[in-house]
Amino acid sequence: MASNFLIKIFKLEYYFDKPYEDLQLPYSDLLGRAYMRLPIIRCFGTSPSGQKLCAHIHGVLPYLYIEDKTFG
Repeated sequence: MASNFLIKIFKLEYYFDKPYEDLQLPYSDLLGRAYMRLPIIRCFGTSPSGQKLCAHIHGVLPYLYIEDKTFG
């Protein structure tokens, strides 16, 4: 049974780490080799009930970063 998870995002970060075989595929058909490091997104925010949380989001591929200088 699928359920929705809502988060009001205050901050997003990312980092690269070795793949976890139980969470991510360690091999890329596109590259034809194993991944050495994969992107992991870290999301800080609050739930609808006000609980603070930090979510580590794995498996976000293809990874693309575009900087938007219109904010901040």
